[in-house]
Amino acid sequence: MKEKGITLISLVVTIVVLLILAGITIGTVFSDNGIIKKAQEAANLTEQAVLNEQEELNSLLDQLNSITNGTGGTGGGGDTPVTAEITGRIVWSTGSASLELTISEPDITIQYRKNNDMNWIDYSSPIPSLLNGDKVYAKGVRGGVTVVQEKQFDILDKTPPTVTIANISSTTNSISVEVETRNAEGA
Repeated sequence: MKEKGITLISLVVTIVVLLILAGITIGTVFSDNGIIKKAQEAANLTEQAVLNEQEELNSLLDQLNSITNGTGGTGGGGDTPVTAEITGRIVWSTGSASLELTISEPDITIQYRKNNDMNWIDYSSPIPSLLNGDKVYAKGVRGGVTVVQEKQFDILDKTPPTVTIANISSTTNSISVEVETRNAEGA
C-alpha cells in the first residue's frame, strides 16, 4: 500500500527556505538601505522642499507687494505724495489666526476687507477668526481718499506638519508601522 504524504526531509527543506526568505525580507526592510530608512529620508527631503518653496514664494510675494504698493496715492490736498507702508503680523492660536495691522504714518486710517467682501471696514483691533487660505486686503485712507494702495495679506500656515515613526513591529507574515503627525498652526 502506497501512502502519500510529506516526508520529514521535504518538511525541513521547506522550513529552511521559508526562514531564508523571512531573513531576506527583514534585512530588506530594516537595513541601512532598507524601506524604513528610505521612507524617513523621503519624508525629510519632502519637508525641506516644502519649507524652501514657502520661503521662495514669500520672498516673491514680498517683492511683488513692495513693487505694487510701495508708493501710495496722493494726499488729502491732492498734491502731496504719501509713502506709508501697511504691515501685518499673523498670530496662530488653536487652528485660526488673527492679523494685526500697522501703518508707518499715524494720520492715515487703515481699512480692510476679507476674501470676497466688498465693504471696507475701519481697522481698530486685530482681525480675528482667519483660516488658512484666507486673504485680507488693507489700504490707507485720509479724508475719505485712498492714499496708500491696497495690499494683500495671505493667511498661510507656514509650519509644515511633522511626521514621526512611533512604532515598528514585524512578524514572519506582516510588518506594522505606526506614525504620528502634528500640525503646529492651521489645523
